[in-house]
Amino acid sequence: MTRETAAVVSAAALSAAAGVGGLACYLTVTGKLTADTGWGRRVRPLGPFSIDIAAPVGTVFDVIAIPYSGRTPRAMADKLRVLERGTDVLLAEHYSRVHGGRLTTTTVETVIFDRPRWVASGWFAGQCSVWRKSSASASAAAPPPSPTPES
Repeated sequence: MTRETAAVVSAAALSAAAGVGGLACYLTVTGKLTADTGWGRRVRPLGPFSIDIAAPVGTVFDVIAIPYSGRTPRAMADKLRVLERGTDVLLAEHYSRVHGGRLTTTTVETVIFDRPRWVASGWFAGQCSVWRKSSASASAAAPPPSPTPES
């Protein structure tokens, strides 16, 4: 093999490796490829925390539930898509812009409604590996069962 041929082969191999690395990075960031190596990840609790809202309980519940019920508002169309609706539970994709808005990552979540007391959601698929949250509209309400099992 001549020097020119070796240089071309080396450049082609380097180019292919960079392409595969770039593709793997893109697929991982957008949530299309998940590889849990356990490196650099920590799990932190999200709460609990509370916020007092000076509005009727039904109004607060409606504001939280509107993007999920019926047709998704135009302002939320690029951030939310409901995949399946039931009477009090649904499955929805949430889209988040990452890397300065150049890429979009997708998280699929279950959302449970207990009008007017609770809105609970939990991770189903995507970049987040352990996540649960719930929102209470009334302070005396008991939390609903978790929509997803804890890992």
